[in-house]
Amino acid sequence: MTPHQPSDIVVALLAATLITAVLAPPAVAATDAPDTRPAALAQSDACEFRDDSGHLGYLSAEYDYAAGLANDTADDWTGGTVLRIGTNGECSLAVTNGSATLTATRIDGRTGVLRATVDVGDGGAIRAVADNDSAASVALENVGRENGAAVAVVVRRANGTTVRTNLTAPSGRFVDLAMRWEHGTVHVAVREPEERTVTGAWDATVATGAPNASWTVELRSRAYLDEVAVGTRAVTPTSTGGAVGPEPGDGADADDDIFGPTPPGDGRDGPSDQGSGSGGLVLGPVVALAGAGIYRFAYGLAKFDEQTDAIGSKTRWSEVEPADWNVALTKGFGALVALAGVGWFLSAVASLL
Repeated sequence: MTPHQPSDIVVALLAATLITAVLAPPAVAATDAPDTRPAALAQSDACEFRDDSGHLGYLSAEYDYAAGLANDTADDWTGGTVLRIGTNGECSLAVTNGSATLTATRIDGRTGVLRATVDVGDGGAIRAVADNDSAASVALENVGRENGAAVAVVVRRANGTTVRTNLTAPSGRFVDLAMRWEHGTVHVAVREPEERTVTGAWDATVATGAPNASWTVELRSRAYLDEVAVGTRAVTPTSTGGAVGPEPGDGADADDDIFGPTPPGDGRDGPSDQGSGSGGLVLGPVVALAGAGIYRFAYGLAKFDEQTDAIGSKTRWSEVEPADWNVALTKGFGALVALAGVGWFLSAVASLL
C-alpha cells in the first residue's frame, strides 16, 4: 500500500478541488452584477494629508472654522470615510452607512452662517440640529433617486411642525449650500459650486422656533462632503448697544451678497476701483487746471491753431486772426474740461468718505 499512498492523496486533493469549484458561486456572476454604488466611489486614489484644492478655502481667513475634508480634518467628525470623490477630485468625507457629526464647532443660532460643498445621495442629508431640548433641525435632503437633482429643504420647528421646500438643485451631484441664522429664522440657498459667492434671493426662509439654540452639523447617509465653513455673520453695533440691520426674517437683504468674505478676483473693491479713486484725487485737479488754462488763453490757442493752418499760404503769419466763433468754441471746450476735472475730484473724495 505504501507505493500507492501518494497517488491516493493526489486523487483526494483533485476531488476536493472539483467539489469546491462546483459548489462555489462563479466569479463571472459577481462581475456581471450591476454596480449600485454612486459613480463617485469608483475613484480609488488615496487622499493626501492636506487638501488645498477646495474652492471655499478663501473663507478660512474670516470664518471661525473652514476645512476641506482631507485626513487632517477627518478627526473633526464622529464617522465617515475620507475618499477622493470630490467635485474636482479633492478629498471628501463619505458617509454611506449611518451618520457623522461635526464635533469641532457649532453654529450660533443668532448670527451663525454655514457654507458647505455637499452631494446628498439616495436617502442622504446634511442638517443642522439644535442643541437644546427641542427637536428643531434644518436639513438639505435628497428626494428620489441617487444623483438626482431633486432636493428639499426640510425645517423641523421646535413645536414639532415641519416646513418642506422642494427645490431643483443645479446638478445631481455636488452643490454649494448656504445657511444663515437670524435669531430663530434660518435662510437657505443652493447654488453651483463654481459660483463661490451666493447672491440673489434665498431659496427658503423659515422660522425655527429656537432663537437661542446653537446648532450641530450632521451628515446622514448617503452624503459626501467636500468642504465646510462655519462662521458668524457680522453685525454693526449702534451707540445704544443694538445692531443695525433688518429685522429677523424680513428678507430685506435677500438681494445682497448673502455673506462674505468676497472671493478674490471678482473685481469688487479691487485694484481698478481703488486706482480710479486715488487717481481722481491727484489727476482731477490737474485736469481742472488744464481746462481753466484753455479757457483763459482761448484767443492765443485759437490764433496759434489758425497760424499753423496758414503755413504754405500767401497770408503772413502775423496777419492771421481767428474767427470769433473759433475763440468761443475753444473757451467752451476749456470750460467742459475744467468741469470734468472738478467732477472727477469730487467723485474720488466721495468714494473715500
